[in-house]
Amino acid sequence: TEASAPPLEDCLRLLRGERDEQKLAGLLIAANVCRAGDAAAVAQVYRAVGPRFLRRLLNTGLGKVEGGKEEEREAYLRLAVTVLAGLARAPEVAADAGVVSTVPISSEKLQALLLAECMMSILGENWLSEDHKILDNKNAISVDKFVLLVLQSARVEVAVLLNELAFSKYESSKSSQTDDAIIQKQRNLAILFSLIERIIKMISDASSGEGEPSQTICEKTIMQVITGLNETISLVLDFLQDAKDHGQRKGDDLLAAVRIVGSYLAETPYACQEKTGHLLEFIFSIEGQDESSPFYSVRFMLPMLSQITTTADGCRTLVSFGGYKAVIDCLIKMTEENGMMIDDGSMFLACDTIINIMSNRKNYPIQMEPCFIRLLQALITWAVSVAN
Repeated sequence: TEASAPPLEDCLRLLRGERDEQKLAGLLIAANVCRAGDAAAVAQVYRAVGPRFLRRLLNTGLGKVEGGKEEEREAYLRLAVTVLAGLARAPEVAADAGVVSTVPISSEKLQALLLAECMMSILGENWLSEDHKILDNKNAISVDKFVLLVLQSARVEVAVLLNELAFSKYESSKSSQTDDAIIQKQRNLAILFSLIERIIKMISDASSGEGEPSQTICEKTIMQVITGLNETISLVLDFLQDAKDHGQRKGDDLLAAVRIVGSYLAETPYACQEKTGHLLEFIFSIEGQDESSPFYSVRFMLPMLSQITTTADGCRTLVSFGGYKAVIDCLIKMTEENGMMIDDGSMFLACDTIINIMSNRKNYPIQMEPCFIRLLQALITWAVSVAN
């Protein structure tokens, strides 16, 4: 009976339906069917849904089709990418012209990069460096070249967007861009930053030997990636310097810039050391659009701060502008009710930074200011609440 039909049959029946609602329901089941890795089942799913509907779903998610709310577009994009990733598990389906034509290519570079970020979000950072086997590999490129291609493409787009955003913000009288256009650029920049952050994580794992066995990135490629990342982070710091010069310290694009800088410096705390040192005080003053005071800008820098303050020079840099007070304020906020959702890792990093500062205080003048008393009170209150 229909009630006892296996999931695959239910899936195929829905995918062959005439209404979009049926096809969408079928794709939700198809995502699980494809994830199981049965090549025959994957082929049946693809034949049932066809490339046309997948292409329309993907374009809707990418915002190429007018209408629909932003949260709906994101859901459509994730569903389309999840299904396409599942279809790619079957080599004969992955090589099909319909699938190949559905995925954006070098003439739609930005959309392809947004897809890559979504793939890494769903399947994990290692997706980019996995050695996928395909039937027809005449036009295939190596894993190393693919990683470098994605990174280089992302770096170019980031450089373009940073330049355009700076121009639109600081040359507004000459700019003809609408607010909607600027907001879209900021969103695209945030997604590209997220993609680069995931590449940073992937390279960090590969360098430390913690990556998956399927990762096949060679040491030369890792060094090329690190060089490219250094250059991009330097550009991001220039973007922040531009904001400082124009007295701009509030905006989600600035906060996103701080986040990617913090992510990179967490792995290489002494990279771009001169620029970072000059900008650190300004970075601590940056606020997101909905923040009433700086918080996330300090939190994003904690992994780096906890490392550089193990040396007297690092402590001296932070103390020179009273930066330890910002770290204390950040830690206090994390102990408060709204900050309880913050992961414990950030709290420990903040504690490490403060302990490092206090341990090295003989090398520079620092007074026991009221902020230390407030910190002790906050930690006691937090410890009691956790115990309860």
